[in-house]
Amino acid sequence: MTRKRPAQVRGGLAARRPAAFTVVDGLDAAAQRDVRALVEPLDRTFLARTLPDPHAPNDRPGWERRC
Repeated sequence: MTRKRPAQVRGGLAARRPAAFTVVDGLDAAAQRDVRALVEPLDRTFLARTLPDPHAPNDRPGWERRC
C-alpha cells in the first residue's frame, strides 16, 4: 500500500505544519488513536486557559492565535 504524503493529502500545507503532525501521519491507526487520547485532554486544558488573540493574523495556525 502506498501512502500519500501529507502535502498531497492536505493541498500542499505540510510545509506549514509542525513536525509532530507529520510524525503522527506516519503512525498506524491504533497508534494515532493512542496519541489522540493523550493529547485531547491537553488541548482542552490549553483552550480553557487561553483566549483568542484578536490581533493575531488569520493565516497563522489556531494555537498561535491564542494568548
